[in-house]
Formats: sequence, structure tokens, C-alpha cells
Amino acid sequence: MISVGYGDSQDFNALVYGERHPGTIQFLENQVTNFSQSLNEAGKSFFSNARSVFEQFNSETAMRLARAAVRKASSLFQKDEIRDIWDLGELQQAPLRMQRFIMAEPTVRQMYIDQRCDGYADTYVDMQPGAIGTEHYDFRRATNGMVMDDEENDWVCRQFHDDLVEGDRELDLEEKVDILNTWEAVRALMAAGREDPTSPFNSKL
Repeated sequence: MISVGYGDSQDFNALVYGERHPGTIQFLENQVTNFSQSLNEAGKSFFSNARSVFEQFNSETAMRLARAAVRKASSLFQKDEIRDIWDLGELQQAPLRMQRFIMAEPTVRQMYIDQRCDGYADTYVDMQPGAIGTEHYDFRRATNGMVMDDEENDWVCRQFHDDLVEGDRELDLEEKVDILNTWEAVRALMAAGREDPTSPFNSKL
């Protein structure tokens, strides 16, 4: 199997040169500030343009994109399979089969419906807009026959008797456990309120 990754020049630079050390960035910023104070108006205008280019490549956004590019490259050889995922970077670059079930987790789904997370916007297709929890087909597939804690902190086991969508099959027990473990990780990251675990570009929530 051949895997091909696509990206722009910023992705390439991030992969080749890596992330810059914060001390290096601070040193360069200090040098820029000190040098610019000794210039005339024409020099200051030129230097202002140079500084904006410097800030473009060293901003927080650029650093986030650099981290996303590295994570994307490391995920190129992932199998498109159902497995548990605990790491933020792996969640952000989750294979398509896992994206579908990550997006079925009710907390994630509500944030997606409220447009408060990316929701793998370039690759995830929402087949039931607005459906959440037991109303959502993928949630039912992942929780069918599983013992779970409900809203009242009671243990419940639900059986769903859906007609499967063409191309689907019943998930086995190990796959369902992997999905529920991944849901636990993604809920914790959503609660932290920092990086978006459903954004391949490492966006903020």
C-alpha cells in the first residue's frame, strides 16, 4: 500500500525544520526591536514589512499549524480501523472509520451541532444532522448491548434493533470497547477547553 500526504509549503517547513525553540524566537524578536530603533523612516517602513513576515512564521497560529503538520505526517501509515485512541494528535488525525464514531460521542456531537468544534470538517459527513445520543445511528451502533452509566448515574444496557446501513456490519465487543475508551479521552480533552481534538489543523476550541 502506498500512502501519500498532501500539504503546503508551511507544512513542508514544519516537517523539515521542526518547531522553533521559544528562547530563539524571543532572542530574534529582541534583536528586531533593538535594530529597528536606529532606522530612519524609509528603513522603518521596510523593517515593518520584514517584521510582519517574521511574525507570520513565528506566531502562535503558525506554531499550532506546525504541530498539526508533524502529527499529520506521523498518521500517514495508520490503518483505517476501529481502535482506541488516547493521544490528542492521534485523535486530530483519526482514521475515517474512527472519525465517524468519535463524532457520535454526545458531548462532541453537541459541540459540533453548536459549531464549537471543527468536527473533521474536510472529511466527516454528518448523515443525521441534529441527531444526538440514542437518536443517532452511529451512537446506537457503538453502544448496542453495552453496559453504560446513564444521566442519572444508573447502569443501563440498551439493545437496538436497527436495519444496518448498506456496507455496515455489527461491531464486535472489542471494537465497542475501543470506541468507548476513545470517547473517555475525547471528553477529557473537550472539558479542558484548549486544542480541538476534532481539528486536523490543531485549532483551538
